[in-house]
Amino acid sequence: MAANNKLTKRQCDTLKGPKRFSDGGGLYLQVTASNTKSWLFRWGAGGKNKIGLGPYPEISLADARDLARECR
Repeated sequence: MAANNKLTKRQCDTLKGPKRFSDGGGLYLQVTASNTKSWLFRWGAGGKNKIGLGPYPEISLADARDLARECR
């Protein structure tokens, strides 16, 4: 992960799961055990509330950041 906790496109392409990877500000790339990837936005106390923003790479990193900004 980059030192500033921001994902890069290359990381998004190569990360393996199952795991959630933070881009900061409540935006996560969720990677399943079969390496299917999708964007999540989490908010509220402890990030209990969440909304799916769409699949990666159909929703690009830049688009996911824009959607998360709108959600905030």
